[in-house]
Amino acid sequence: MNNKKPIMIGSAKDNRGFTLIEVLIAIGIFAIGFLAVGTMQINALTKTNSARRTTEALTLAEDKSEELMIQPLAAVVSGTEAAPPFTVRWTVLPDVPIPAYDSGVFEFGTTTTRSKTVRVSVTPTSNPNDIQAEIWFAKFRRMDPN
Repeated sequence: MNNKKPIMIGSAKDNRGFTLIEVLIAIGIFAIGFLAVGTMQINALTKTNSARRTTEALTLAEDKSEELMIQPLAAVVSGTEAAPPFTVRWTVLPDVPIPAYDSGVFEFGTTTTRSKTVRVSVTPTSNPNDIQAEIWFAKFRRMDPN
């Protein structure tokens, strides 16, 4: 006779599936994870938009600076220009002599170096106190008395 009984690895109770508590805990963990990913996505979009606006503002400031650099020194004056959604402003400090750059007396007279300092700033049209980009540069002119 064969007295062998089948071997049971677990009881029938253990094979019924997950309990409601286990399922709710798993859903809670997944929900927290999805909320974290959603928050990171929103932050990434906000930072990308901010970087794009800063890049646009800096490009406008560089363009205006290059435009002012190629103009003759006497033609460079302060001004404002609208470039929606930004406003470009440039301020020119007065034409002043620079004694350190004067070369002294030549046989026909003295030479004077003059300069203007130019500040180009770009602000949002909606908030003129929030400077998005700013560039400073100096223009020089050497004047010979002949």
